[in-house]
Amino acid sequence: MRSLVSRAMFPDRPPTKSDVLMIFVAIILILSAFPLGDAAWEWIVVGFVLGLIGMGPVAQSPIGKEIGATFQAIGVAGRIVVMSILIVPTIAVAVTLPRMFVGLSIGILAVFPLYVVGHLIVAGEIDGWRVDPKP
Repeated sequence: MRSLVSRAMFPDRPPTKSDVLMIFVAIILILSAFPLGDAAWEWIVVGFVLGLIGMGPVAQSPIGKEIGATFQAIGVAGRIVVMSILIVPTIAVAVTLPRMFVGLSIGILAVFPLYVVGHLIVAGEIDGWRVDPKP
């Protein structure tokens, strides 16, 4: 039986191999793609909190699940269009407010490894991989 907290934070499925791969991708991006010296720590904290809320309770809410289902239903071409539209304000923020952008990006990316590890602990398995308790 899943606790109220785990139901509010994690999906009703075990993490996939792609989810686990995101741990390494996020760490590599944080360490290599963003100049940590240009980051403002207050924006890193804001990005981390926003990422944690967005990946947990918001994503598991009825509205979050509906948005996720719609995003899957529009297909690859539709997702490319949506992401193309969202990239314009993202680039605008990156160019006009680089310290804020770097800090938010690092904070949001820092959530991925912690979230996936928490999801692994709650699920006890990776989708398709099971640990055999017997030697």
